[in-house]
Amino acid sequence: MLLGLATFLANLYFKRKEDKRKEAAHAKDTQ
Repeated sequence: MLLGLATFLANLYFKRKEDKRKEAAHAKDTQ
């Protein structure tokens, strides 16, 4: 149970990190 929660939170954290990186890359492209 705890491991599943930790995995879920880690996935969420890394996904948001990826999204931010993609947004930054996209913003660079549009400038």
